[in-house]
Amino acid sequence: MTTLKASADRLDGLSYYAGLAEDRGRPGLGRGPVDYYLDPDEPPGRWWGSGRGALGLDGVVAGEDLRVVLEGRHPGSGAGLGRRFGDTSARGFDATFSAPKSVSVLWALSPDSWVRAEVLAAHDAAVDAALGWFECHGAVTRRGTDGVFQVDTQGLTAALFRQHTSRTIDPQLHTHAVISAKVQDPTGRWLSLDARFLKYQQRTIGWIYDAALRAELTNRLGVTWAEPGDGARDLTCIPAEVNAEFSTRTTQVDAKLTELVRRWSYDHDGADPDARTIAGLQRAAVVASRPAKGHGFDPSVLRLGWEEHARAIGFDPDHLTADELTARQPEASRVPDEDLIDEALMRVSEESSTWLRADLARHLATLLDPRAGANGAALVAEVDRLAELAERLCAPLGPEPDGAPMLRADDRPVTEHVTDRRFSTHRILREEQDLQTWAETNTRHIPLNGDARRDAAEAIAGHAPLVVLVGPAGTGKTRTTATAVAELQELGRPVIGLAPSGKAADVLCTEADCSTDTLAGFLTRHRHRRTKWPAGTTVILDEAGMTATADLAQLVHLVRVNRWRLVAVGDPEQLPSVARGGVFAHWCNTVAHHTLDTPRRFSEPWEATASLGLRAGHPAAVQLYTDHRRLHTAHPALVAGQVARAHQHHTASGRSVAITTNTAETATAINQEIQHLTRRTGSPGVMLHDGTTARPGDRIATRRNDPRLRTDGGERVRNRHTWTVQAVHAGGAIVATDDQRGTVTLPADYVNAHVELGWAVTGYGNQGDTVDIGIAVLEPTSSRNHAYVAMTRGREANHALILDRTGTTDPAERLAEIITRPTRAHSALATQQRLHRDAGVEPPTLDDMAEPPKTTVSGEPPTVAPELDEKVAAITRRLDALQRRAPSRDGQGLGL
Repeated sequence: MTTLKASADRLDGLSYYAGLAEDRGRPGLGRGPVDYYLDPDEPPGRWWGSGRGALGLDGVVAGEDLRVVLEGRHPGSGAGLGRRFGDTSARGFDATFSAPKSVSVLWALSPDSWVRAEVLAAHDAAVDAALGWFECHGAVTRRGTDGVFQVDTQGLTAALFRQHTSRTIDPQLHTHAVISAKVQDPTGRWLSLDARFLKYQQRTIGWIYDAALRAELTNRLGVTWAEPGDGARDLTCIPAEVNAEFSTRTTQVDAKLTELVRRWSYDHDGADPDARTIAGLQRAAVVASRPAKGHGFDPSVLRLGWEEHARAIGFDPDHLTADELTARQPEASRVPDEDLIDEALMRVSEESSTWLRADLARHLATLLDPRAGANGAALVAEVDRLAELAERLCAPLGPEPDGAPMLRADDRPVTEHVTDRRFSTHRILREEQDLQTWAETNTRHIPLNGDARRDAAEAIAGHAPLVVLVGPAGTGKTRTTATAVAELQELGRPVIGLAPSGKAADVLCTEADCSTDTLAGFLTRHRHRRTKWPAGTTVILDEAGMTATADLAQLVHLVRVNRWRLVAVGDPEQLPSVARGGVFAHWCNTVAHHTLDTPRRFSEPWEATASLGLRAGHPAAVQLYTDHRRLHTAHPALVAGQVARAHQHHTASGRSVAITTNTAETATAINQEIQHLTRRTGSPGVMLHDGTTARPGDRIATRRNDPRLRTDGGERVRNRHTWTVQAVHAGGAIVATDDQRGTVTLPADYVNAHVELGWAVTGYGNQGDTVDIGIAVLEPTSSRNHAYVAMTRGREANHALILDRTGTTDPAERLAEIITRPTRAHSALATQQRLHRDAGVEPPTLDDMAEPPKTTVSGEPPTVAPELDEKVAAITRRLDALQRRAPSRDGQGLGL
């Protein structure tokens, strides 16, 4: 989602979107901040939403009307719609709906004009259904002092622009939904859309679109789909290799653009091109990369080129007619409601300790058979029905309304935000309560002597059953732990170190000089056989904030049974577990713990202060980084080169560098550019799993634990280990070396599936590292946790490059937005306590919550809906049975 902002004299994205609605033949149409090429033959936009009527808008979008709406004025009278926008106010939001590649290829290749028209109609209907779902569940606004009341609106106003190709002119059917920030409350007063639901539920809205699209195409054309997965699925009538072929031009164009940017910089004494120049270079890259016959961008000519390309790779588009597609459809089979809800609840509870009804809807959308509804809207209605039923099986974490406050259309009080109606299960609450009770019982208060490190080390080397150590980045948690380990070992007391990732376990092993293991591996080895670790063993769990609750519960069980001690070390403000977590963070807030609060990593005192502000989300920290010139913007086409040159500069002077990105794609681009600068691209190499090539001297990362692979020093190969390539073999094997671990030969099949270039990595790959220089590549969607980890790796300096296609973004403003978005995991207990505290009431006990529902989803006595109550009872029995027989985690882990 893109947020549209503007100042009085610079309308940024507003001009771009208004331009989509203006003269269809204007040269350069569509070349704006979003950087998409808009063909003159693309259809005009259309107005959508229940709120458009109040503005007199319908049918085709006129550019001036859209511009006026995004400025917050009535398109008919020019009158202001409520309070004027401020300079940094959100004027609107671009929610983009993109069809799976196979759907775009079906539209591009089918010789049947009726099929092509049906694909477009299905896409439009799916967009309408998804936006309708959002309008129903999340289109709210705020009223009252400080916006304390969240009330219904009279609907959204949106301009929808359907486009048919990617920026590289591959077939890619997608729609930009430009949603106005102006909405009316039930009284007709113009206010601003409270976009928090849209912001946090983008993935759900996308999955709703995908499900609606499957329903539309299945019912219109009789197509079939690949096996269920997460979100989008591809059509079975388009082979995977054909989908891949019609995605390759993006890679080709990006490679050509990189070449053109390098050439431009060379011709301009090393300068970087500005955003306008890059847009021109990108168009040149598109032209230079298109098929040799010189096809233009006219849709009919493009389709001819696509058809020729499909036939050239052995695929016959003549099979994509209505008769052929309909003949493939199997008999419909209805999955029982209980099975769908079982699976949705299991999935959502594996992701997080708490969820919204929208999260249940997201999983139900991908589980439902496309034929469960006669069209997209009907399928979305079925999703809502099942989500409502599933909600009744959950434990609500917030208090129920007391008395008769003003209610929204969803029957919830206006004092409760739609993103605060959170749920969990009794099983999760019991698990967390058991862990909490154990923690409260087994922590000990130790008198402080004024030296936080000394106090913590004494506690770790003491006898308390549980010691919790919290410290921001660079405060010396590992060093403090190492001091305590040395004391324990000197006394002959056994110590074992554990961590969620192999890399973190290795760091602990090196720094603390003790035996270590991954948590998943340790749990697997101790689940079904007796342990070698005697009573009294101190178990150190490093990076405890990244530990999944299920794993922590198993570890605590082993600690209790074997009479060990547990030391939990971490920082809840760094990256969380990728599975259900949050217990360590709750411990940090509720039980006696030791805190290291003075960062010692940074050579500059101001950076220690700034890092703490960044961790807490304080805007003052942004100013500190700005004052010391640590914040920069970078165009996505330039960032790889800029980072690679910085890396080359620092490493040439003997400094170590950590490059942290938000996405694997950005990391790959940077790695390839670093490889290019080393001038090793011409030597023999081996293809890696991410499509890159490794050559002698390159930095690589292994991405899978494999105990069968060991170095000549006996060290195991683990996920996120980095190595230097010493040699490559003709068969695809790599000889890799590390100064501490030794040398290992990685077999060809492992290299092909689990090795990538390793100079730049994503956040989880660098958490726990300390280097001389840290380089963080941030995106508008980055979270505070990611920015905090990425910007605290370096001792001497940390720089942040924030991606910006427009060349107009203020990096300080963008970082200030990023640090308002924490992704800290919250336990169900913590969430329950917060929601009740905010409402001024005491949270219930588990016994109070264990009572069965006394009403149906309609709020009426159960006799009103006996079938519904019978289904609820049946599903409850099934869930209990599933939980009793559910296998324990097998220790293969999450690949961190």
